[in-house]
Amino acid sequence: MLRSFCRALALVLCLTAPAFAEVVTLQSLATGQPVGRDSAGLLRLGAGAAVPMEMIRLDGRRVAFRDPASGLFLRAGIGAATEMALVSPHIRGWETFELVDQGGSVSLRSVQSGQFVGADGRGQRLNATWGSAGRAQQFQLIPTVAAPRPLPPRPPAAIFVGQWRVQDLYVHGQSQPLSMSTRAAVQLGIDRQGGAEGNTGCNAFDGRVTAEGGGHRIGGIMMTRRSCGGEAGQVERLLLEAFGATRQMEILGGRLILRGEGGRLLARFAPH
Repeated sequence: MLRSFCRALALVLCLTAPAFAEVVTLQSLATGQPVGRDSAGLLRLGAGAAVPMEMIRLDGRRVAFRDPASGLFLRAGIGAATEMALVSPHIRGWETFELVDQGGSVSLRSVQSGQFVGADGRGQRLNATWGSAGRAQQFQLIPTVAAPRPLPPRPPAAIFVGQWRVQDLYVHGQSQPLSMSTRAAVQLGIDRQGGAEGNTGCNAFDGRVTAEGGGHRIGGIMMTRRSCGGEAGQVERLLLEAFGATRQMEILGGRLILRGEGGRLLARFAPH
């Protein structure tokens, strides 16, 4: 048991406090195009300037990539096409890659899916759906220098930290009817670093709570992709709209309150 604990502790330390990072850009071996970022925020060949990323060496051949500007990590599980974007607040399976030396170039294999990262033509979005590594799945690592990283967003106030379950969702100030099963299923957890996770009643989600100016925002939401109809689908839509519109958070009567512009009431949560 002690040996298992030590291995787990070593892994946690590796993922939370990586010792070494170098800043690189990626260039496709097949097309010669740099990996940029398109208007949707997804990595694409030839989409503007090459995107600099901190390549963090984890364990053995495993690496993660971090945006020097936002501090967010590269994730290979965006949408049904398993596309890629710098959107994740943490390093887990979808954010971890095996760096495979191809003799003058490298390939990246997703630890989560076991598939290689690539794009099959000029101007294509990168995705992790390839079972083998040909030229279209090989890249040059180009060393570069990143701009200084801005100060990280402030974490939420300690009073918001905890486990919460939804009590009310509001549309134009009017509370929407929620069943008892929905109130039990829709959950939100906030940690001291600003990490947010929970369940919409249909899908599990991760995100971040940040303090901005005199208020708070909830963003960076990533979810599983289960499709739900009926009340579950409607509640998920209302919850995500409330998260996106949140500008203020407060504790009133032991309840967590989300408010939008002008103090508009969006949602109310009770302690779980």
